[in-house]
Amino acid sequence: MAALAINNKSLINSSIEKGSMALDSDVKNGNVITDPKAKVKSIKDMPHVVQGVAKHLVANEPSPLSPPNEAEQDVLGKLYLSSGKKKMYSAFFSIDLRGFTPLSHEKSPEELSFLISHFSTSIARLTEACGGNVLKYVGDAVLAFFPTVKLSTSVERAYLLAISTALFMNKHFLPYAKDRDIKTAYGMGIDAGEVGIVKLGSPSLKLSYDLIGKPINVAVKLQAMAKSGELIVSELAYNLAPSWIQERAVEFKDYDKHPSGVKRSFLEGFLFWRRPVEKLYKVKLPDEYVTL
Repeated sequence: MAALAINNKSLINSSIEKGSMALDSDVKNGNVITDPKAKVKSIKDMPHVVQGVAKHLVANEPSPLSPPNEAEQDVLGKLYLSSGKKKMYSAFFSIDLRGFTPLSHEKSPEELSFLISHFSTSIARLTEACGGNVLKYVGDAVLAFFPTVKLSTSVERAYLLAISTALFMNKHFLPYAKDRDIKTAYGMGIDAGEVGIVKLGSPSLKLSYDLIGKPINVAVKLQAMAKSGELIVSELAYNLAPSWIQERAVEFKDYDKHPSGVKRSFLEGFLFWRRPVEKLYKVKLPDEYVTL
């Protein structure tokens, strides 16, 4: 258990200091792509973008996208070639639809695949609008990252995506699913930190790129811990959040097991002066298009 008694605050502060840059010193030399442009830069930009994505639901057609992962692979390829240490700092956003396992026994594959297609393309479009990229589509889940020069900018964009997504899901997607007699929900998670950039495949075959690291795994676990419509974030994601997000966050303790694998019952009985794991936070999301 000694390994648990680490000073997480120093690790968090170190991550913030290192994470002030998305990559290593190559960024300073201009060898890395600059911050992607984002249509959603604040709450006031959300209505137009969210409603623009939602109109494709009304038209019963997925919003137009480039071929899956083509743009993302281009971004990762550039990051891999530009980063001398093959690493980067980024925020990671994860969202997952709930209840699809029982639905698979009630609805036809065509009905569910059509709904998931709408869901994934809509989240991808919102991700793009917030200056991010989809890293993976995994069935009814989407994982996004935000390659920016400053980690704080990456984290802020992840929050803007979370709020845009919540508004889209609550106002448009869930009613759309309900009209088709499909009851579902969603959960979201955000973490941030250092990840490795890896090249997969061989020169003689098609190469692809991916990201690996703790923040990705934690973001997915936080999403799985979230109840319907909730956003759960890590301590680092909370510390790097803008003040208007921190004001809406409360410490989250309603879980059986921490993403680190430590059981809640153990944490409650922890007697050492140093906290063994990072805190988690639940962010209250707005129900309407409001200025925070």
